[in-house]
Amino acid sequence: MKVLDATGIKKKFGKNEILHSIDISLEEGEIVGFVGPNGAGKSTFIKSILGLYHIDGGSIQICGYDLNKDFEKALKNVGCIIENPDLYDNISGSKNLKITSLMYGLKNNQKSIDAIVKLVKLENRIHDKVKTYSLGMKQRLGLAQALLNQPKLLILDEPTNGLDPLGIKELREMLKQINKVYGITIFISSHILSEIENVCNRIIMIDHGNIIESVSMDEIKDKNISLEEEFLEKTTGSIG
Repeated sequence: MKVLDATGIKKKFGKNEILHSIDISLEEGEIVGFVGPNGAGKSTFIKSILGLYHIDGGSIQICGYDLNKDFEKALKNVGCIIENPDLYDNISGSKNLKITSLMYGLKNNQKSIDAIVKLVKLENRIHDKVKTYSLGMKQRLGLAQALLNQPKLLILDEPTNGLDPLGIKELREMLKQINKVYGITIFISSHILSEIENVCNRIIMIDHGNIIESVSMDEIKDKNISLEEEFLEKTTGSIG
């Protein structure tokens, strides 16, 4: 089943067309990396499929729901973290999750919350105030928030920003576990190619607002080259 089907997406800012009729589809259960040079259009595309930007052409369907016609039904299937998660620092992680749960209209779901807290390994600190959390712990709490509504699609824009090597490794293993336990399709934009390489099974490359390659990690490995080498061969500019 296609979890995301974005076809012919165009986006302009003034007279500048940032996305040039691009097509991206994600299948159920995939972990897909989204990479490209600085200014390639990654964040613009992500914000477009979340309805944060109005597109100038094309169509977006999430789990079969048209984003334009069935906005709420489409986004009900999505969990996301754009840059840093939005958290209330002066209350506990547990209360943050309860507030988010109520915003989703979820009630009496403490059992589900407990399972997600355990999955992101915050059970020992979930009752502490968020202002005492490390950046990595805040990112894990943000992941927990994004999973509360049991989404079919999890979108992460630069999730490892500011994390130390241990935090990056922990996040990578959690994403693999989330994908395995819940079968969630994960779409990750990141400038750290080594981490994309270690967690994703498919890579989509964008450059100057055009999709230039969609390739499986197995195909790249069969070439006996790294993702970085593939990236430099196919794109222009620096990763970002």
